[in-house]
Amino acid sequence: MWIQECHRLYGEFVERSSDKRVAPGRLEEALSEAKAKRQIGTEELRLIEESPDWPYPQWWPRLSAQFGEPLWLPRDKAKTIRSLQDRIKYIEVVSVALRFIFPEEFGIISPPVMGLLNLAPSGDHEEDYLRYLSVLEDIRQHYEGLEDIADVDMALWVAAHLDSTDYPGILEEMHQDQVFQEIRLVNMLDGVGRDWKRSERARLTLAEVLLKHDHVLAALVAARCFESKVKEMAAHWRITADGFPSEKKLGALARRLDKEAGAVPEGVSLGALTAHRNAAVHNFEPPISRNEARDLIQGVRRLYIA
Repeated sequence: MWIQECHRLYGEFVERSSDKRVAPGRLEEALSEAKAKRQIGTEELRLIEESPDWPYPQWWPRLSAQFGEPLWLPRDKAKTIRSLQDRIKYIEVVSVALRFIFPEEFGIISPPVMGLLNLAPSGDHEEDYLRYLSVLEDIRQHYEGLEDIADVDMALWVAAHLDSTDYPGILEEMHQDQVFQEIRLVNMLDGVGRDWKRSERARLTLAEVLLKHDHVLAALVAARCFESKVKEMAAHWRITADGFPSEKKLGALARRLDKEAGAVPEGVSLGALTAHRNAAVHNFEPPISRNEARDLIQGVRRLYIA
């Protein structure tokens, strides 16, 4: 399985990027007393910063000398993160310290893995880290052979650095892993949903983005935007479709609007767009074509900017 293979490659990938052999287990052992006491202080941070067993990045601040009095770490995960973040101020350093003291519960938060998982930063570092750990836990529970959260983090860090030339098989297996891709998709949509406006214009923008990836879904979203716009235009021009059954009303409104001078932007045919809308909503075999989906989205966009 790709994720176990990535975990196995961790040492090789870190050495390749840092010219340093790693032995995370030895650093974990060196911090075992801090784990037992649930306490971190200057000495623990110094061990992490200067460890020969793991490369502390040079661009991260070294805070051991100014850490102050030892800090007790609550058993509650959120409180532990908050108390250490209040002292250290750098969530990446917080995550490193917690990862090596409590590898069962914590991993290192990093841009490559956040990007791989489609986790968009919210601006709240503590909440972002908790969300990150929650996703790692979901992955740990699904895949055998990854006992700790830190194991998942190491595997995903390698996955984020895979090269299609050297590791095409692993990369392809990851891309074909439906469970992992669903996790990534859910994270992406959660990020989009954080600032989602729930308007037809926003949905139309979503359709434009989706067109490159899934033109059938893009067309369905655009079809909804088209229906709303036609009804809005009809109300503005006081056009009705009385006497038509409900399934025929949209087409009737479109035809009458096409005949109304000034109602429809020049070069746009509501009748043609209605045909594309019907193909998007009703055609399953074969589904709407990519070109039809593109024409529908572009035509609806012209309606919204008119």
